[in-house]
Amino acid sequence: MLSTMLVQSMRGLIVHATGWHQGAVACAVVASALVLGVPARADDWGDCIGRAAEKIEPGCTAVIERGDRNTADLAQARARRGDWYRRNNRLDEARADFDEALALSPRLYAAVSGRGWILQRQGKVDEAIADFTRAIEIAPGNAQGYLSRGDVYTRKRDWTAALADFDQAIALRLGDPEPYYWRGIALGRMGDFDRAIADYDQAVALKPDYANAFLARANAHRSKGGLEQAIADYSRAIALDDKNANAFFGRGGAFNAKGDFDRAIADYDRVLALFPNHERTRQLKEAALKSKAEMARIKGPLTEGKSDTGATQSPSRPAEKSAPPSRPPPVPGTKDAAKGQESTDQLVKQAYGLLRERKFDEAIAVASRALAAAPESADALQIRGRAHWLKRQLTEAIADWSGAIAARPDDKNLYNLRGVVLLESKQFDRALADFDRAIAIDPRYLDARNWRGVILLIKGDPAGAIAEFKATIEIDPTYVSARTNLGNTYLQLGQVDEALVEFDRALATHPKHSDALAGRGFALVLKGRSAEAASDFDRALENNPNNGWAFLGRGVSLFVSGQTDRGIAALDQAIAKMSNEPQPYSQRGRAFAAKGQFDRSIADFNMALKLRPRYSEALTGRAFAWMKKGDYARALSDIEEGLSAQESIEGYHVRAQVQALQGKIDRATADLRKALGLKPSNVFDVEAQNQARKLLDELAKRIPCGELGKPGQSDTCL
Repeated sequence: MLSTMLVQSMRGLIVHATGWHQGAVACAVVASALVLGVPARADDWGDCIGRAAEKIEPGCTAVIERGDRNTADLAQARARRGDWYRRNNRLDEARADFDEALALSPRLYAAVSGRGWILQRQGKVDEAIADFTRAIEIAPGNAQGYLSRGDVYTRKRDWTAALADFDQAIALRLGDPEPYYWRGIALGRMGDFDRAIADYDQAVALKPDYANAFLARANAHRSKGGLEQAIADYSRAIALDDKNANAFFGRGGAFNAKGDFDRAIADYDRVLALFPNHERTRQLKEAALKSKAEMARIKGPLTEGKSDTGATQSPSRPAEKSAPPSRPPPVPGTKDAAKGQESTDQLVKQAYGLLRERKFDEAIAVASRALAAAPESADALQIRGRAHWLKRQLTEAIADWSGAIAARPDDKNLYNLRGVVLLESKQFDRALADFDRAIAIDPRYLDARNWRGVILLIKGDPAGAIAEFKATIEIDPTYVSARTNLGNTYLQLGQVDEALVEFDRALATHPKHSDALAGRGFALVLKGRSAEAASDFDRALENNPNNGWAFLGRGVSLFVSGQTDRGIAALDQAIAKMSNEPQPYSQRGRAFAAKGQFDRSIADFNMALKLRPRYSEALTGRAFAWMKKGDYARALSDIEEGLSAQESIEGYHVRAQVQALQGKIDRATADLRKALGLKPSNVFDVEAQNQARKLLDELAKRIPCGELGKPGQSDTCL
């Protein structure tokens, strides 16, 4: 598993470098459970369970094909061959063998955990977690199961579950460095670099030649801005494994950040020697070469034809080496110091100009040169951090802004900037702490208060979010972002009328604000006023052609007005603009369901639920699709979960339809009455209530009223 510092493009590099091997957790998934202690025999069975890797596959294949051993042995042969296929990256064959092994022996640990590893590689994380959970149930004292499941939770960014599993693994294997290493990986991905470094310290103390732990600790130090410590650890990793492309790549980046371009280029060359086609490394090398040339240009050419002693030198004959004259560092207040400061200031201004021109790589290179001269320059760190942020290199941005904060601990803007990137990294608690710090420095800091409200909403505290947005507006009633966010919060709560009021107020002071226009348009659609909404969406897109919410609203507006295909086209655009948001997938799922394309509908609802588990609207929509496909069990499972997350008119209506189809008329009638008893908050609720009334009328003709069909009750339903 790659460490947090490495850029995304290094993932492919590592996979090619190691084949099936993705770290010690993956290596040991199956090995701990296989029976390797059986004495080798000169037959197929002995080869199958023996230690000679080249004999495992043919030996196990012969045992399986002959089929004359007992069920337990055949299951083990399948698991052994499956593990051999896994190690040789033949994943489909490995999966088939693990499945066959489990059909023969459902509690065979090696097969369960081996299949979990395959599922993880295939990106089926929930299924992988299920298999590793089953492995833990089979062998609760085996730390490997917790390590494997913790690794998957880390990939899902479920930090609480991951840390719990790694803690348990440590408790089971106190003297083993692996659990400390993997817990450090999770902590590093959370941005808790100090605790991560402590775990890596423990790992290398237990295993002094643990190259991956040195590499991971180097990445953590670099993320904190500790370039010297990072370089030292990268070098130790390289000393242990001089084919470690990650270590050369990371050290090259650290040298580059220091402005030591020659050594950065040398490290990038080592990566390219191992992987000649790695484009990201090639780009970084080219940027370092440009920075080196620019540095030489700014310093000016050396005096041509002069030796250190001032004697004329023949171009064809190098001067004899002599010790350079001793030159003390510039003393503050002297002309030399002033020149150095002037040079740094010029570089900072140049980097800022490049940043404004959106030449991010060049800005990073020039800011790095400024930092080589003045490592604690908060301005240079801030500029480089912003360039990294705009390149979506969030870890590097956080590291740079952390360094800037260390230089300027009372700068509210730096806390706010870092908080925004932490928010984008989904490190919500750390982001909240940064916004709190900014507000402590300046209680009237509107940006930080607004972002604080956004995080509270994400964390499931809409009341706290509303309070924060209102507090921001109280300080400045014209602060449009807080006003718009307040409207969006009301929308999420189904309070459409309140949302409309806030959007109107936002647009009264900022009539071209794209997000406020999109929000009001969406609220109007939910009120059934699609014609008015269309104007808002058009204006929003005029002001910001990339506003995904405007495309979302336009898609819903077209859909509810009966223009389903046009609505789907607009929703396609919304998804292209905001692929990490669940709402456009959920609404397109509705549209596909309306067209009777239930498989495509379910796929969209699945995506929405992947992005936001327990998303009530998506669960309700998927339940409807399952019902239409005749899968009532799945439909009821989804709708029960949806209603437990949020009571809704649509939810009760869908459950009533399923129950009516199953002949459970009394339960269906009770749900329909619940649906009619709720206040509709949008156009979908209004339609659901209309349909609920019709269904209730139909059911009333089938059953007596009173006590819902109990004997002795014969009055007629109205």
